[in-house]
Amino acid sequence: YPLVVLSIQRQAGKTALNMALGVHRMLAIANGRVWFTAQTGMHARDSFLEMARPAMLTPLGAALDLKRGAGDTRLEVKHTLSQFRPHPPTEDSLHGKQSDLNLIDEGWAFKEPKAVALMAAITPTQATRPMRQTIVLSTRGTAESVWFHGLIDQARVDPRICFVDYGIGPDDDPADL
Repeated sequence: YPLVVLSIQRQAGKTALNMALGVHRMLAIANGRVWFTAQTGMHARDSFLEMARPAMLTPLGAALDLKRGAGDTRLEVKHTLSQFRPHPPTEDSLHGKQSDLNLIDEGWAFKEPKAVALMAAITPTQATRPMRQTIVLSTRGTAESVWFHGLIDQARVDPRICFVDYGIGPDDDPADL
């Protein structure tokens, strides 16, 4: 699926899932490009480092190289030359770049105009990539999470979008743990 929407409750492992997805894609594609963003550039970098540091302690750590520079934060797989990088969620942050996988964390926090601009920025980066994919991972958010809620509504009816929902169903009693 070129677009995946994942709705998952808080503190349920989104950080670990983001890292697993990124590392998998770096191992699967030579010279692959994986990008990660969140509600702000600072959140993206902080979350990225929160994911990347523990990854260095795993058995895969010897195959990874973590750079922590202010303008050059990235994780690389040495034998595939693939990279996993954070970026700010701006319409020009990926200008001139290519991407195989884009991970958008905390989709609930994006207001409609910013989210539309971000998606428009991602699309051209994937134009020549055969395994292109964008994954939006988030909790449901608030009543103001209009863009993410719209994405969920679209994913429920569009067979071209993969929708994974770990939330409480509309017919479930939220008090029945």
